[in-house]
Amino acid sequence: MRGARKHLLSASYGLTMFAAETGAAFAQTAPNTTSANDAPEEIVVTAEKRETALLDAPLAVAAIPTQQLERQGISSLEDVQNVTPSLTYGSFSSFSIVSLRGISTDFGTISAEPSVATFQDGVYLGASSAQSAPSFDLQRIEVLRGPQGTLYGRNSTGGAINFITRDPTFTPEMNGAVTLGDYDRVTADFGVSGPLGLHDTLAGRLSVRYDAHDDRRQNDFVGGADADDLESRSATGSLLIRPDDNTKIVLRADYMNRDTSQPYERIDDSLGFNALIFGGSFTPNPGSTTHFRNDTPTSTNFEVWGASATGDFNIGDMTLRSISAYRQNTVTAVEDWDGSDAFILANNDTDTTRQFTQEFNLLGSMGAMDWVLGAFYYSAEGTTFFDLTGGAIGLAGANSLTFAAQQDSESWAGFGQATYHLTDRLNVTGGIRYTRDEKTMRQQILIDHVIDTCGATTNDSWNAITGTVSADYHVTDDAILYGRVSRGYKAGGINAGACADTFDPEYVNAFETGLRGGIFNHQLSGAITVFYYDYKDLQFTTWGNTAATIDNVGGAKIAGLELEYNFRPAFFHGFHVDGSVSYLHSEYNDQMVMDPFLTGPYQIGGNQLVRAPEWRANIGVEYTFALPGESDLTLRAESAYSDHYFNDIFNGKAALQSASREPSYTISNFRVIWQPSGHNYEIQAFVENIE
Repeated sequence: MRGARKHLLSASYGLTMFAAETGAAFAQTAPNTTSANDAPEEIVVTAEKRETALLDAPLAVAAIPTQQLERQGISSLEDVQNVTPSLTYGSFSSFSIVSLRGISTDFGTISAEPSVATFQDGVYLGASSAQSAPSFDLQRIEVLRGPQGTLYGRNSTGGAINFITRDPTFTPEMNGAVTLGDYDRVTADFGVSGPLGLHDTLAGRLSVRYDAHDDRRQNDFVGGADADDLESRSATGSLLIRPDDNTKIVLRADYMNRDTSQPYERIDDSLGFNALIFGGSFTPNPGSTTHFRNDTPTSTNFEVWGASATGDFNIGDMTLRSISAYRQNTVTAVEDWDGSDAFILANNDTDTTRQFTQEFNLLGSMGAMDWVLGAFYYSAEGTTFFDLTGGAIGLAGANSLTFAAQQDSESWAGFGQATYHLTDRLNVTGGIRYTRDEKTMRQQILIDHVIDTCGATTNDSWNAITGTVSADYHVTDDAILYGRVSRGYKAGGINAGACADTFDPEYVNAFETGLRGGIFNHQLSGAITVFYYDYKDLQFTTWGNTAATIDNVGGAKIAGLELEYNFRPAFFHGFHVDGSVSYLHSEYNDQMVMDPFLTGPYQIGGNQLVRAPEWRANIGVEYTFALPGESDLTLRAESAYSDHYFNDIFNGKAALQSASREPSYTISNFRVIWQPSGHNYEIQAFVENIE
C-alpha cells in the first residue's frame, strides 16, 4: 500500500527496511561471487512438496530468493506485492487481506478464513491475523498462483504463499542490523547459527528483531492521541537434529508482540450521517494528508507465537515427513469505527485463535513415476469479543452492544498426487484431495452486557473433492510448456456478527497454460501465463451500521495474462532488467444484491471483483560496474504500478460506497549499493516510495 516518505539512516547486517524510506543501509551478505551478467543461480522450490527446480514446476509460481529479499528490502507481504504478478495486499487493523488473481477474503474475523493459504515452514496459518506478522531471517518466499486443490488444498481458492526460513547451520554464522531514522525510528536485528557441541549432529539458530517508530499521523481533535506508531518485538529459534544420514528433525519456535495504532478515517458522508445527526466532522481526503480527526484514540496489540516439529525420515526409497505445530494469535484493539470526531461508534475488540495442525507426507518413486501421499488435520478454536458504544447504539436506546462468539473448527483431508514421466521431456500429473470441514459457533449478542438477543449454538459441515490434472513438455533443455486444470474449494462458515447465520462454501475451476524458461544462455529468461477461472458461490462481506457479515453471490468469471522477465545482455556487462506485468479481467455474473443499508438491490453483473486491479506491473533496472580498489558499485531503480480497484462488490454504486474506489498508484525506489570484492558486507543508500 502507499505511504508517506520517510528519511532513514540505517546500518544493517541483514534485510533492509521496507515502507516509504530514504536513507543508507549497511548489509552483510554472502561474498559477491557473481556479476550482473552471470547466469542466474538455479532456484529450488517446494511447490509440489518436494524440492524441484523452478524450471521444472508445472504451475505459476514466483520464487523470491535470499539475495533479492536482502537487496530489495522485502520482509512482508506488503513488499511481496510489488514484485509478484496479480498479488494485491491490504490490511484491516491487524488482519491481512491478500488477493491473488482477484480471489480474496475482504474482512478479518474468526468467520473469515483467508482464500490465499499461507504457510510458514510447511505449517498452515489458518487465522487472517497471522498473515500480517513480519517475517525475517528468510531463505525464500514462494507464491503459488491459482487454486491449490491437492497439495495445499484447505481454502486455497486463490493460491498459496510459503515463507521458508533459514535452517540452522553447522558452520558458525552471525548477522546483525541497526537502523535509525526519523520519527525516532529504531530497528535492530541480531542472529546467530552454528553447531551445538556434537559435530554434524546438532545445530541451532536464533534470530531477534526490535522495530519501533513514533506517530506518523496527527489527530487534530484529541491532543496527544496521534497515531500510526509502532513497537514490535520478534524472535525465532530452531534446532536441527541429524542423528544419521536418514533422519532430519527441525524444531522451531517463534514469538512476536506488536503495538501499533492505525486510525479510522471516514471517506464518505454522502447521507449526512455525521453532520446531520451527530454534528461530527472528519478528514475529507485521508489519502492526501497525515492529519485526521478521531474522538476515540486507536490502539492495537498483536501477539502471535507458535512451535513446530518437522521430521524427515528416509525409509528405503521413500521419505516420510511429519509436521506437527501449535500456534496462537491474539489481537486486542480500541477503535473509532465512525472515523470522525463525534462519539458515534467506538469498539473494544479482542480476537484469539488457537490452532493445532498435523500433516503427514509420504514421498517416493516407482519406475517412471514420482508420487506423494498425504494426510492433514486442522483443529482451531477462535473467540471474538467486540463491544460497541456510541451515539449509533444510543439511537436504539442502549449504552452498548456486544458480540461474543466462540468457533470450533476441524478439518480432515487425505490427498495424493503422481507424476508420470512418459519420455525424458513429457510428463503428466494427476492429483486428488478429499476434505471435510466442521464448525460449531456459540454466540451471544448482548444489549448493555445483560440482555442476550441471540444465545445460539450453530453447527455446520461441508465435504469437497478437489484436484488437478496437468501436462508439461520440455521444449528445450531450458524451457517448459505446461497446461493445467485444477479445482479449488473454500469452506463455508458461520457469521460472528449475525445470530445463527451461515454462509456456503465457494468453488473455483481454473484453466491455465504457461511457458517458462530462458534463451541465449539465460541472457533472457522468464515466464508467460494465461488463465481462466469459473468462480461459483464466492463469499463476500456486507457492511452494516454495527457489524459486517459474510454472504455468497452466485458466480464470477476471471481471465488473465502474466508476464515475468529477466534480461542480462552479454553485450552490456553489468546491466540487468527484471520485472513482471499482469492483466486481469474480472466480472461478476448478472445478479441482484441488496446493499447493507437496504437502499438496493443493485445489479452487480459486470462489476469488477473486489481488490482485482486490471493492471499491475513492476520493473527493476540496475547497473553494476567496478571501482578502483577492487569494489563494485550498483545503481538500481525500481518501480511498481497498480491500477485502480474497488473495496466492495458494488464498485462504489451503493449508498455510502462511493469512495470505495482505490485510485491507481506508483511506488518507485532508488538504491546505490557498494560492495568490496570478496567480502561479506555492503553499504546501501536508498530512497523508497519516491512519489
